[in-house]
Amino acid sequence: MTGVIDMDYLTEEKAAYLFARAWNRLNPEGFLALLAPEARYASQWVFEELVGASAIAAYLRGKMATVRDKARKDPSAAVRVERGKTAEGRRGRPCAFMTQGLFEKCRPRWFLRSRVTGSFATTSASHSCSGL
Repeated sequence: MTGVIDMDYLTEEKAAYLFARAWNRLNPEGFLALLAPEARYASQWVFEELVGASAIAAYLRGKMATVRDKARKDPSAAVRVERGKTAEGRRGRPCAFMTQGLFEKCRPRWFLRSRVTGSFATTSASHSCSGL
């Protein structure tokens, strides 16, 4: 990817891929290039929905820098994001889900809930881990 995204050919699959890649690399720039000025972002880590590309960019840059710094000192702070498909609502839509911590001990069971925000589905995932 060259850094220039042709929005006419952007699919939910590509958006989910870029979101997952941003978190896995802890570099949000490719994902941030997708955001419309009026974009909205909600997460279990965010107390109130963020409105506007600049607010989302500031949050993601700061959050990823914090995760990167903490993970250097404590491997249980590392994150991993994988792609999947929604299981409820509009089934089969691309999504991304995140785990944090000791991945080799985690046996996730995913329950995905899709919420349409504009034309892109955001997904929250809950999981349980055994052996922790």
